[in-house]
Amino acid sequence: MALTFPEAYRRYMAAFGVPDLPEITAVGVKFVRRGETPPPQAAPLEMAYTWCYAVKQAAKGEVPLLTRETCGCVMAAIALGLVDEDETEPLPGYRQYSQNMGAAPAPADYKAGRVFSCASAGRMDLALYGPDDPGRFATVAAAQRAYAGMAKIQPACMDAVVAFPPEEELAELVPDVVILALTPRETVRTVQALTFATGERLEMNTLGVGGFSVDLTAAPFVTGKPNGSFLCVGARVIARWDGDLNGIGLPWAHFLAMVEGMEASAKGYPFAKYPA
Repeated sequence: MALTFPEAYRRYMAAFGVPDLPEITAVGVKFVRRGETPPPQAAPLEMAYTWCYAVKQAAKGEVPLLTRETCGCVMAAIALGLVDEDETEPLPGYRQYSQNMGAAPAPADYKAGRVFSCASAGRMDLALYGPDDPGRFATVAAAQRAYAGMAKIQPACMDAVVAFPPEEELAELVPDVVILALTPRETVRTVQALTFATGERLEMNTLGVGGFSVDLTAAPFVTGKPNGSFLCVGARVIARWDGDLNGIGLPWAHFLAMVEGMEASAKGYPFAKYPA
């Protein structure tokens, strides 16, 4: 019988071999494709929040559901397949991330590099941090290159995306992706478990932008491979993820394989001796 998310998570934590180890943040991600019905346990947040904030709320026990109307970060909405990257009209309403800008950005503004290189593009109305903000990249060309390299579910094909914790009452939900938020020593042990059976290296593809939406959610979903991230400015400044945490996003099958690797390799990797 296949493991549920709560069962796999309990085995993952137990395999560290440290009974008093603080609970590691693990959040399941379920995509709701066009025409599908969202899980009944899922509920929209009270306003348009960022995906990194929604994941954090899921870690606290909530089951947030984001749609094109309630995804606060337009880049996340593109990456998660909720909006089409070529849409030229700004997404309306208050949004937790873009409300810091002077003007509401359209999805196409990201693709064209205008948001990520607001100064070079002459679009300081799209700056996050006022008149001295150069943007995330120095030139429009750099911004376009950065955007092109980001994993994205495009064309848009999702009605919603749900984040949920590994709790028993949600055991019927099978994640498409599992996001882990880890300290460096927890990260290395998890990577050791992930690579134990195959010896295949974990190759991180990250940019410092779109940490949760691109690196930890869209990339594992699109590529079918785990990916790591040091998170991003939105995760750190807006969602306030702790400074000692980074992330790994794993397709569900890889998460299960990693748990098996944790158990099988425990005697060869003495995690309890890893300095905190």
